[in-house]
Amino acid sequence: MPNILTPVGTLNFPQLFEAAPRSKGSEKLVYTGVLCMDPAARNTGAFKTLEEAIEEIVQDLMKKHKIKRERIDVALRDGDEKADKYPSYAGTLYIAPWSESRPAIIGPDKEAVFDKDDVWSGQLARFNVRPFGWEYSGKYGVNFNLNGVQIMKFDMPRLDGKPTVEAMFDDAKIASGNSRPAPF
Repeated sequence: MPNILTPVGTLNFPQLFEAAPRSKGSEKLVYTGVLCMDPAARNTGAFKTLEEAIEEIVQDLMKKHKIKRERIDVALRDGDEKADKYPSYAGTLYIAPWSESRPAIIGPDKEAVFDKDDVWSGQLARFNVRPFGWEYSGKYGVNFNLNGVQIMKFDMPRLDGKPTVEAMFDDAKIASGNSRPAPF
């Protein structure tokens, strides 16, 4: 299956600079992030390409294993199912691709992003993913390998509520006579 560029969505829980356990209790360390795609994103050609790739893998699994579609777990999920815990998921479909190797990360200008403090939940982003089918212990599904991330807009509100340092001091005024000379 070829690599696919997702539509732009909201980045959640980016674990892109340091690997973390894939799931609770897992020893397997992965890089991951969640991309929530709103209704507008789901009306793009990129989303249709993603759906077509998923459908191709589903059909292959059904044919190869002679199983019904209901037995196949597709990792394109309804955000409303988690909206009580994560309000930013409401009204979205999301994916949570992962990789054992660190994905490439670039900004809107396609320059590499090296500082983890430049990436947070709430930014607009898109992923480069490779969909794949899997089978394990009589279970079947479609998931996504995470190849890269493009942050589309850096100056987005953080979902964790933490303001940017610029916002923290936005209305700070230095009173006349209270400034210090530069240290150099």
